Amino acid sequence: MSEIDLCPCGSGKEYFQCCQLYHDGLMNPSKAEQLMRARYTAYVKKKRDFILDTWDEKSRPKFLSFEKDLKWQNLEIISTRLGAEFDEEGWVEFKAYFKQNKKKSFQYENSYFRKIDGKWIYFMLI
Repeated sequence: MSEIDLCPCGSGKEYFQCCQLYHDGLMNPSKAEQLMRARYTAYVKKKRDFILDTWDEKSRPKFLSFEKDLKWQNLEIISTRLGAEFDEEGWVEFKAYFKQNKKKSFQYENSYFRKIDGKWIYFMLI
């Protein structure tokens, strides 16, 4: 009997029914929050191409590496503003909890997303 592979995004669905659909290019997120959850899961699963492909080209790094001693624990969505299917922009406020060097911490962000050619894209505000 195999263990259920729940999606790290916190949806309660199995990964193959959730963020894997976005990671494999079978679907595009229809809401900014879905993209935020898929990007978080991509960090957990080390899906470098998905992260970079959904990041605005003006602010994304040329290379993305994953720290070996960092383990993502869970994602907490605090709030969303706009970012629905028919919106053109949206914000997702979140905390992403992680453990590194045996210490627990979190990353807080109020992420900004815009829809470009019908696809949600993450914009790092500089």
